[in-house]
Amino acid sequence: MSESWFVRKVREGSTLLPQDWDRLVDAHHTRSPGGTFSAFAPARGPAGLSSYETLARAVTQTVEHTSAPGVVVDVACGDGAALAAVLRGPHGLRSGVGVDRSSAELVGARRRLGQDVPLVQGEAGRIPLSTACADAVVCHLGLMLFTDLPRALADIGRLLRPGGTFAAIVEAPPTVPVADSLEYAWGKVLNDFWNSEFDSDLPDLPLDGRFEPAGLAELCRSVSAFSAGATVTDASVSLSLSPEDLWDRFFSGIYLISALTERQKRRLRAMAVTSFRCHAAPDHTVSLHIHLNLLVARRAQPQAMD
Repeated sequence: MSESWFVRKVREGSTLLPQDWDRLVDAHHTRSPGGTFSAFAPARGPAGLSSYETLARAVTQTVEHTSAPGVVVDVACGDGAALAAVLRGPHGLRSGVGVDRSSAELVGARRRLGQDVPLVQGEAGRIPLSTACADAVVCHLGLMLFTDLPRALADIGRLLRPGGTFAAIVEAPPTVPVADSLEYAWGKVLNDFWNSEFDSDLPDLPLDGRFEPAGLAELCRSVSAFSAGATVTDASVSLSLSPEDLWDRFFSGIYLISALTERQKRRLRAMAVTSFRCHAAPDHTVSLHIHLNLLVARRAQPQAMD
């Protein structure tokens, strides 16, 4: 297998542009639709909820007193897992629309959601839906993929009726891992692999200070639809699997790794599994803590006229 265009750019020392990350993400979701669900579905937070269930609970609680059946739009819906979780909820939201730019993901969403849920190919910033069409908008691990995040948030706000809710699960910016933790071990393995394979440092990922809780709230306030700001709370989850399963179910689906050749993936897998085994519990499982946040914002009500 020849090296991907992404790896060639890394070897050449070329600057990675925003459109390069977009192309990498698109290629990953074409090859591995449903990969996000496979990675995150088994992970649980302290209350025993998955990140999908946390998102569904957050949005359905805000519309439980709505008299008319509500409409929810899932932006970057992937294979429809988040939308399915919301529509299974006990309150308010009875109709949904899924939006994703990946046709491969939409095929999976159709299988999961059936024929009655409309699915639309599009992306945040240019969502082909009418203004004020939704009581709620959800997004599971999609915000960090939007190149123009203010424009995407403005488009999401456009979809909401006054008082409507936007809820999103977002990846928290990486923290400095504790020495001897699994997160620390993974970072060392990946850096060692990258340096030895490409004789260069890891490329910077497009995840910046806007995804700190204060940064997210401020970003929402900068969008007129969400001028009241937002709440950002911890929604972290953990996985406990064997070293081999942890690689196969979670780490192998990281966007950066999906660009590697099969030979490179096998080498990195062997390095990672060997390192993970050093952190295994007596039952031979290892636990990974995944830092996530839950963002909730309400669409501003129109100002009353004097």
